[in-house]
Amino acid sequence: RRSGLRINAVLAARRKHPKPVTPDTILSLLALQFEARDELSGTLTLLFSGGHAIALDVETIDLQLDDLGPVWGTQREPAHDP
Repeated sequence: RRSGLRINAVLAARRKHPKPVTPDTILSLLALQFEARDELSGTLTLLFSGGHAIALDVETIDLQLDDLGPVWGTQREPAHDP
């Protein structure tokens, strides 16, 4: 499912692109990491496929994730141990 992630309260942003990025490049968000500076603020790092990353200095963690379209079919599904 295609989704949109909105991140609020961003003070600064830095990116790391080990490979060239074109308008057709598709990056899959794999993980979020947070390194606290104090009780609320810190650096939120978005880790993408291909080793790409975006580090955001934030006042606080304030995120919104929304579905943007319908589910699409796939021949592969993840399998997890119970």
